[in-house]
Amino acid sequence: MSAFFNHLNESIFRFRLIIRKTKREDVMVPFKFTVLVTTLALSIALDAHAAPADKAAPAAATVEGVQLPAWVERASSSSRQPLSPGAVLGSQDNVFTGPNARLLLRLADGSTVKLGEKAQLNLNRAEASRENNEITLRAALNLVVGAFRFTTDTLSKLRSKREVDIKISTVTAGIRGTDVWGAQRPDREIVCLLEGKISIDRELNDAKESLTLDQPLQFYIALKDKPANPVGSVSPDQIRLWSLETEIAADQPVLRVDGNYKVVFVASEQIADAFQAYDELRTAGYPVSIQPVPGKGKHSYQVRVVGLESEAAANALLARFPTYDKARVLP
Repeated sequence: MSAFFNHLNESIFRFRLIIRKTKREDVMVPFKFTVLVTTLALSIALDAHAAPADKAAPAAATVEGVQLPAWVERASSSSRQPLSPGAVLGSQDNVFTGPNARLLLRLADGSTVKLGEKAQLNLNRAEASRENNEITLRAALNLVVGAFRFTTDTLSKLRSKREVDIKISTVTAGIRGTDVWGAQRPDREIVCLLEGKISIDRELNDAKESLTLDQPLQFYIALKDKPANPVGSVSPDQIRLWSLETEIAADQPVLRVDGNYKVVFVASEQIADAFQAYDELRTAGYPVSIQPVPGKGKHSYQVRVVGLESEAAANALLARFPTYDKARVLP
């Protein structure tokens, strides 16, 4: 359902120019016209959210949690839209995280991908199929910048097959069921095996290197434009520090599929005010929506973010926007 509302808000975003062309900035649009535009946007969202022809095919990747802000750049569009839980991702979609942000993706086979702040992950290929209750996942992911963690639990290993490659600049890690952490730094690429087994291939100046990591806490570092360091073992303390880079924090503005709190940034009778806040916040990576609220003889428009996991998360979001002095937290 969250994915449906993502499509709806993206559709409303397209119609905002239509609304603005019908009025001066200081004249309120009639409520009936707003309902008409919302209905048109709804029809587009329904079409975009329609089930694929193969109803048995699961979504390759779904957004499960977002520590704001984060965006997606769809294969069908060059513009970025803010991410929220429930959003479905597929081949050629690219996701981005902002400062102090995190992203949690659930893949079709049950494994998870976590992204740290200021990261970009391109889903060059992300396809899933189901046959005889067994899920097969085929994915080629490209970590352009930032840190990631890929984890497959025991149940996922038993009920699914996967062919997942994660590329980090010159290094490609082949994953078939494991727990691995990696990062693309300005001066190096890092791959660290936490559990399981991975294959590593690197190409540099026409030279190829292949090896396997099969011992917990083994790590591989490839310096930029230089030969890779010998495989080493990392300390548990370093693992804890690296893991913090990709873990969602409890004291940050975090959205979850089952989040019950919301922040209302604007409540105005002027739709122009609502759209101004809507554009500003969505461009910044915050998945606000516009909610018409009927009143006695009048109506207003709320610009709000829903799905915050706790009151603390909602207050953390509120603290980031002191200029919205009338913003408030609601359960």
